[in-house]
Amino acid sequence: MSAQPLNLNGAALGSAAAAILPRADIDQSEVDRARRRLLALAETALALAQAQPRHDDADALSRTLSASLDDATRVAVTARDLLDTSMYRPANPYVPLHHLRCVPLEVLSLIFEECLAESITGPFAYLSITELLSRQLQPFRLASVCRQWRYAALSSPRAWSYIDLNLDFVTRRNAGSWSACVSTKIARSAQAPLHIRLARTRRRSSLDGPLIQTLTVGLARCSSLLLDVENVSANDALLAVMQADFPVLRDLELCAAKVNHRVDRTFFFRQIPLLSHLQASFPFTGTQFSVPTLLTAMLQYCAVNDISSFLAVAGSLRNLRISYLQPVKDAIPPTSWPSVRMLAIRAEGHRGDAVGSLGEYLHFPGVEHLSLSGPTLGGRDCMKYFVAAAGAMPLLTGLSLMDHDLDTDGALFLQALPSCPALTSISFFDMELKRKGLREFCNFLSRPSDGTWPCPRLTKVCMSTCTFTSDCAQDDIVAFVEARVSAAHDMSDTHTSRPAFLAAVYLPNTADATVTSRLRALLSTME
Repeated sequence: MSAQPLNLNGAALGSAAAAILPRADIDQSEVDRARRRLLALAETALALAQAQPRHDDADALSRTLSASLDDATRVAVTARDLLDTSMYRPANPYVPLHHLRCVPLEVLSLIFEECLAESITGPFAYLSITELLSRQLQPFRLASVCRQWRYAALSSPRAWSYIDLNLDFVTRRNAGSWSACVSTKIARSAQAPLHIRLARTRRRSSLDGPLIQTLTVGLARCSSLLLDVENVSANDALLAVMQADFPVLRDLELCAAKVNHRVDRTFFFRQIPLLSHLQASFPFTGTQFSVPTLLTAMLQYCAVNDISSFLAVAGSLRNLRISYLQPVKDAIPPTSWPSVRMLAIRAEGHRGDAVGSLGEYLHFPGVEHLSLSGPTLGGRDCMKYFVAAAGAMPLLTGLSLMDHDLDTDGALFLQALPSCPALTSISFFDMELKRKGLREFCNFLSRPSDGTWPCPRLTKVCMSTCTFTSDCAQDDIVAFVEARVSAAHDMSDTHTSRPAFLAAVYLPNTADATVTSRLRALLSTME
């Protein structure tokens, strides 16, 4: 019998099928596992593709930050090296040369002089002992820094020319030190002008004499003197200062609340031929100061009698400031002082303030500029003085008011203005301008009652530092300017008293913009 051909494509039957089916199941599971792995691989590839841009960005940022870190590390290393170089090390004692060590002695001396010439804020008599010593010992401390600074300090006489002394701090224990300090400064200042500040608020003491005697050695070189004492008694050591000669004194600040009646005041400051500036609160009655070149004086807490006595010896005085005026002690006749060109008066409205009656005793016919300041009652006293004195100031061209209230003082103010025909400028400073006061002022200057314009030469009104209240009618200013401008342009023969051309009206920054523009347009026609 011939063999049957093998049919590879035939179906498995019987025992063959039983042998093949388990293997087919195994192959099918392998295929399924491969299919799942292929699917997972595809998902992983997709996630990788999505994450690649973020990875690239992070890598770029990492490189940038690494570069910055490297730069910062180099800077830190350089800074540490510089710090190590500049620090003092016992093994290698090297200190970089400071730039001041290279400055010439002459320049360094000038620097010392400018640093030591600082001004004092507040009353000198009330400086603490700590602050006073700090000021007194400054040149000594500069001279102790190093050899070069010592040479510079010792070669600068002006650095030693400031002598500050408060006798209240002198005791038996430190009197010798104070005296040595003063004498050393006088010696090292050579021929430089001295600037002396001397104060005492206690009663006189036996310790004052030796110290004052040391100080008097340099008074002939004193160019500025501050003397602030509570009282001066008979046989007081301070009399040696007040009776000394001051041939080069130019600036004097003198405060003495009380001077004993047994003290002969005729010898006070008899030789101060170069004095140009004086600030004083002092009983001048009975004194015979020699002040032929005095130009400016500020007098505080002085009685009218004292001011009259002072003016009698101040024939060259040009600027006079009076504040806190005390009442008249004894009746004095009216006197006239034509040399004064600028007069400033401040009143606080205290019960004893005598500003209101000043015009009865002292006349200043040569005054060209008058300044009046004082709040509330003080302003009323100033206006009373203005009413009494305005007619005796024919040359008055400038008037300044500060801290006044036109609502309460306006009537007196307007009463005095017609007596000032030469007035060219009116200035208000730090005032609150209200509706009533401003309107009365503007109406007065814009409506002549008898055909004669008040203040016919007025060319400037300044209110730049003032404020307007909310109800203030700023249009009143425009009406006032319009009236003056119109009258100034009126060339008719019947208008015989035309006012001068207004040159400027200065308003606050908070003024209404429309008002400001209208004024600018009006005043432009005067150019």
